[in-house]
Amino acid sequence: MGDQSNNNSFTSFQLIGFTDLKGYRPLLFIPFCIIIIYTLFANGILIIVIAKHRKLHAPMYILIGLIAALGFFVPIYFIPRMLVGFLLDWNTITRHECLIQMFCMHFSACFQSTILLGMAVDRYFAIIYPLRYNDFVNMTNSLIFSAVLSIRNALSIIAMVGLVVPLTFCRTDLIYHSFCEHTSVVNLACNDISKNYLALTVAFGITSADCFVIFCSYVIIFVVIFRSPSGESRHKAIHTCTTHIMTIVIAYISVTAAFVGYRVPTIPRDIRILTSVMYHLVPAICNPIIYGLRTTEIRTQIVNLFKFNKTNSPITSTYAMLISNCTGRCYHLLGIAACRTSSSAHGSAAGSSARNHRSPTFRSFNSGTSPGGGAVTGTFPCHPLQVIAVLPAAVIWG
Repeated sequence: MGDQSNNNSFTSFQLIGFTDLKGYRPLLFIPFCIIIIYTLFANGILIIVIAKHRKLHAPMYILIGLIAALGFFVPIYFIPRMLVGFLLDWNTITRHECLIQMFCMHFSACFQSTILLGMAVDRYFAIIYPLRYNDFVNMTNSLIFSAVLSIRNALSIIAMVGLVVPLTFCRTDLIYHSFCEHTSVVNLACNDISKNYLALTVAFGITSADCFVIFCSYVIIFVVIFRSPSGESRHKAIHTCTTHIMTIVIAYISVTAAFVGYRVPTIPRDIRILTSVMYHLVPAICNPIIYGLRTTEIRTQIVNLFKFNKTNSPITSTYAMLISNCTGRCYHLLGIAACRTSSSAHGSAAGSSARNHRSPTFRSFNSGTSPGGGAVTGTFPCHPLQVIAVLPAAVIWG
């Protein structure tokens, strides 16, 4: 650590964000651990519900599913490393890992903007041209729209990160941040970084252009809605658009807070890092609540998912598949162990009545193999809440 001559470049960095808190820094492990468990669980539920039910495979719900997928994966990009740093003070990240993390973080931010734009376009055609909606929003047009914007985002972020690759980092290897944010890394370079800031400006301009189109779309949408006669369709349109606007406002307020945090020198640097971190986390935290509560079709399916009072409850088979597919047989066995413990604890107290009152059971475990391919024999009674308790740990530490 420290400085190097201009002929040498650091091959690793130290992410020392929040070290101004000194002895209190390890306490940050608790809130961020809770956040990642919640975001994985809540967004995972949303993804499962949308993927499982065919009537939720309409464009609007697919976009909601993509938003949930972002909320699921973005915390994985940087929170586990933060937790290790808080708890064990392991803050080293190699140069290549830093560049990969930078690409993932910035590409996810651009992709989020693209999804919000897609939602605005979808609502625009649904409300402005309701009779021709299927002509505009069809599979071909959706694929073209998605491909063009994805290529645009990829080229922008590849150029931005690619310009970081040849830089020589000789000033210091200390990055006062919790992940490899572009500006924090580039400022360590000894080279001319004007091209890097130009690439960052282009990426920011793309997001700003998306924001402008979104704003104009919803202005037109609400003008049309309020000019239309009152009724159930008008109320539904307002409700749907308001839900999307809540998501958009949360996303762009987070961006603005992070942007202002880096431009106002009087703001403490720990506050700047917090705003930058929450810029990525706030949408992942809020979106499942917004769409889970305000979207009737999704809310209904989530309620059905948690109705585990019947033997063939959807949640048992759904979570059995999720545990097995995502984390492998070891966590499947972890779930069985938890269920066996509960079963043995209640077995002696239940007595002979256990023969007449069976617990909900993982049906897929009875065939001799687990859904993920591991060999399993017998039937293991298990309450769905025990599966929910096991799942976050399985996903985090898997």
